[in-house]
Amino acid sequence: MGGYSPSDISMMRRRRLKQRICNRAFLLEFTVLVLTIILFILLVESYWESSVSPSGKFSSSRFGSLRDKIQQLSLVGLSPNQACKVPRFDPTTKPNPQVSCKRVKPLWNSCTIANEIFFTTPTETCSHQSTHDICEIKDVKGKPTVKCSASICQSSIILGTIDVSQGILIWTKITDVIDLEAHIQSLVAQPPEKPNFGFCFIKCSLEEEEEVVIEQKEEVDEEDRKEFGGMLAEMEELEKQEDAYYVYQDSDANIEDDTRVKQLLLLPPQIDTSDLPNTRRHSGVNINVILLDSVSHSHFLRSMPATVQSLKKIQKDKMGHVFSYNLLQALKGRTYETEQALFSGVIYNPKKPFGTQDMPPDPIHSEALLKKYKRGGYETLWTEDLCWTWEWGIVKNLVAHLPKEKTHARWEKLQEALRKAGIDRLDMTLSSCEVLKANDHKDPFHGPNAICYNGKYQHSYILSYLADLQKQLKKVGKPFFHYMEVNVAHDDYGRRVQTLDEDLANYFQSISTQENMLTILFADHGNAYGKLFKKTDEARIEMFHPVLTILASKNMPQLLGEKKMQALALNQDRLVSILDVHYALQTLSPGGSIAIANEHAQYDVEPMGLLSPIDVNRTCNSIPRIQPNVCICEAFDTYVANDTKQMTVAEFALGEINNAIQSQFRTAHHDAETGFGSCQRLVATWFSNVQESYHKDTITTKLDIHVPGGKNATQDDEVFFVIVQTFTSKPHLMSLLSYERMSSYSQYEACKDEGVNTKLCICSVIQPISRPDYNAIPSWHLEFPVAFGHKSTTQNVNNCLYIYERRTTSGITLEASLECAKNYFVLEVDAEILTNVHTSLPLPSRVRVNPGDMVFLIVFMQNDQVLEWNVEYTIKYEQRV
Repeated sequence: MGGYSPSDISMMRRRRLKQRICNRAFLLEFTVLVLTIILFILLVESYWESSVSPSGKFSSSRFGSLRDKIQQLSLVGLSPNQACKVPRFDPTTKPNPQVSCKRVKPLWNSCTIANEIFFTTPTETCSHQSTHDICEIKDVKGKPTVKCSASICQSSIILGTIDVSQGILIWTKITDVIDLEAHIQSLVAQPPEKPNFGFCFIKCSLEEEEEVVIEQKEEVDEEDRKEFGGMLAEMEELEKQEDAYYVYQDSDANIEDDTRVKQLLLLPPQIDTSDLPNTRRHSGVNINVILLDSVSHSHFLRSMPATVQSLKKIQKDKMGHVFSYNLLQALKGRTYETEQALFSGVIYNPKKPFGTQDMPPDPIHSEALLKKYKRGGYETLWTEDLCWTWEWGIVKNLVAHLPKEKTHARWEKLQEALRKAGIDRLDMTLSSCEVLKANDHKDPFHGPNAICYNGKYQHSYILSYLADLQKQLKKVGKPFFHYMEVNVAHDDYGRRVQTLDEDLANYFQSISTQENMLTILFADHGNAYGKLFKKTDEARIEMFHPVLTILASKNMPQLLGEKKMQALALNQDRLVSILDVHYALQTLSPGGSIAIANEHAQYDVEPMGLLSPIDVNRTCNSIPRIQPNVCICEAFDTYVANDTKQMTVAEFALGEINNAIQSQFRTAHHDAETGFGSCQRLVATWFSNVQESYHKDTITTKLDIHVPGGKNATQDDEVFFVIVQTFTSKPHLMSLLSYERMSSYSQYEACKDEGVNTKLCICSVIQPISRPDYNAIPSWHLEFPVAFGHKSTTQNVNNCLYIYERRTTSGITLEASLECAKNYFVLEVDAEILTNVHTSLPLPSRVRVNPGDMVFLIVFMQNDQVLEWNVEYTIKYEQRV
């Protein structure tokens, strides 16, 4: 009988043990080898693809190909980070593989970062306020009846209603609860031609107090004074010019909010039925458009679980049809241009930019759409959570802001603009001034964490009123086009949108029972600043990937037809533009679809917009995008290394921005002896996030330029997103297409120079604000020898005329300063030898340098990085008086 001897078994065991040891040693050696290779690659990349760190020293490239390597490392288990997916309304579905546009894959671990930023603290509530329902309106035998509690208000009862001649609250002293009921009952009974705007405010004291009558405008506290700086002085002067109105308040104004009970009471909507004989035959679609400012596709789905579940329930119960669009490309990272395109189809001309703080040159021309609906008997309503007497919202959209006029003149201007725009009513919009004032803010953009009144969110009032109004309009058979702009998500942190979730979910449930209604919920863009931007570049993609969701009534197929409903479903995974929504709304109007406008012929868009199938091969080149803009489709923009060639591009963009600051300052301050005032000349320390795209004969480069913040500013790193276009067929042309300030800059409004766009300004915010001496000529050659970590070679060519050269392995940057008074110089830049080089200007080029100026002249940039390059330039100068 065969077998193994003990010595054989022992030998086999030793062999197996030796083999296991060898295998483990091999694995260890292999792992060390892989890690060594990866380290070597990163070190080589650090040498060849360097970028400049905030400290001014070179460090390895932080984006581009290195980002891909980090993802590869994670895939083989060498990183604890998490793979992320773009969320979908229905997670069981997948993108259509036949569609060319595939959403850029989220950066590794960006979803974990988002969860840490947005969900580590509970949603802010209104628990810091008490809730007192002083009055309520009940239906008694089919009539609205007012009932007020006698146990709450002990004294100092005042009733706030909108003055139809001024559009602002006026306060009436009320003797007791019975008198209060009578006043409110009279408001309820007012006919539509005497509007009550759907609300009133009630205030009273819990304890009996002495009352006084004073003439007062809005109080300005010390925090407002610090926040708004010099603007307040101007506002106070303007307020002195306005007609005063009487306010009854406590004798000690400082304790008013502590002792007064407040209530915002919604009134039954007023419905004008005078034209119903013409509209009873109406069988069209009621339009309900909701703009959620600053909410990305991903942020909506992760921040609004109750709303998502509400929509899913509506779809599951077959109470309506829900469409969630996964590829909406933002037109621009700002509201005005999006609303303009939505209503009028106008794509704003980027060659005529205006600052965020400025009034736009033209209104959004909502009449191009709304008047078509009005001719069909529709009622139009514009609702927003902004104060019309401040500088944002409807007054900006209609270019109707007259801050230097008296209140009644400003209101008349707005009324005139509303008539022209085809807007019938504002209603709850007019409640926003008081609500924001109670929250110690003039707008909601930078706080508070929750906007509340009487223990309830501001939007809960608006949505409740809107649902009631739409129900009553449907009941009497009057068609409507309602537009609501909600700014609750436009905040510094991106968390406040969560306060909207429950109320929006309830609103959708409420309107799901209505027939003939198409609700379009969309955003203009994602959040444009905040912690997510500092932690991950995924925020940049989210900024240009806003949410778009449509809720159509159960009977919508009978109204639209099978083909249009199929198109709405089909387009959920195709690249969508706001222009598609515009043409869809035109199609749904009583006048029907319109021909494609001549200015839209360059785009891939159909006359019925979203109601017809979108081409599966559509790309970002075939839809409107106002730069700066990031395409959400894969492979459209390619990340590249932060090398010295891209540094030359960054130098060009920075130089153009500095020239713009100097030009704006000079225009406003003709006699100044310096080219820069409080708004500093920008000195960048590093650049990042470089991307390139190619189209015909152009290369478009996008990158972030990082500049130190002003003294005492809330952030130490200011970020400018720039887009530079280089023409490959024209060796003498580069263009700064556009730029955007990615970091918050409203704090610089108080210290900026007159005439300089706040978006360009970085200045000292140390209080009190001090201005530099405009009559002192700076010694520029001593102050700014470095940019992006590169020191300039300085040449004094004519006493006080200095030329600065910064040379890298891929290019040359030239600047000039003039540090003596009276005379100016004209410089002529030319080149005797240009080999394998792009120039930012055609040669020769002439540039004027004024006394006190520091001027960016030109960049020479290597074209093909494989080939040798050479430049021999000349600068001629001529002194002039």
